[in-house]
Amino acid sequence: MKLFKIGSNSKCDIVLNSPYVSGLHAELTSLPEGNFILEDKNSTNGTTVNGKKIEGAKEITVVRGDKIVFGDTPLNWNAIPQHEKFTDCKKVLNIGSNFRNELQITDPYVSRYHAILKIDKNGKPYIKDLKSKNGVLLNGIKIPANQWVPIKYKDTVNLGNIDITDQIKGVIPVPCPWLKIVAAVVIAAAVLVGGYFGYRALNRTGSVLGGTKPTIADVRTSVVYVTAS
Repeated sequence: MKLFKIGSNSKCDIVLNSPYVSGLHAELTSLPEGNFILEDKNSTNGTTVNGKKIEGAKEITVVRGDKIVFGDTPLNWNAIPQHEKFTDCKKVLNIGSNFRNELQITDPYVSRYHAILKIDKNGKPYIKDLKSKNGVLLNGIKIPANQWVPIKYKDTVNLGNIDITDQIKGVIPVPCPWLKIVAAVVIAAAVLVGGYFGYRALNRTGSVLGGTKPTIADVRTSVVYVTAS
């Protein structure tokens, strides 16, 4: 999801140069299913959709190609980017304070549509800052807006000053967890085998030299224990 602010103010995403267009005239939100939510922001000269004026402060659903006029200026649909398709992704998580997000975070530092987290078809996670007011920080460093940035399971993620690391941990795949298990098993087996043969070797040495047979405690001090990290 992405929010487009439309008006005559230079800070708007879609700037319309007309005296009949208010500073912040309307907002257009793209939805995952391909349509849009349009809301007139109490403009002076109103907004019409296919010739019908939007009455009051309410949201209406529109589709690409509808004739939308702000004051006296029609919307150029070419200025609105095509919906990004996520058909090849394993998971997509919209994050923000609006109730339409899959992960809703109610906080003044979090924008309505703040960021998107996706897991691509290869299981690799990426995050994108949707030109939010307070940005997205990855391990304390602000990432550029409107760009997919790769992240890892152990990374910390902040929306403004709100830490959402724990809230997205369940979505980000753990990197090759089976490798750690296999490594731990192999190391444990090596330690056991080494200890067994070490004990037998010492036992034989003691018998040949006529010395005292070593105990398990003696062998244990000669074994180095290694754990997988």
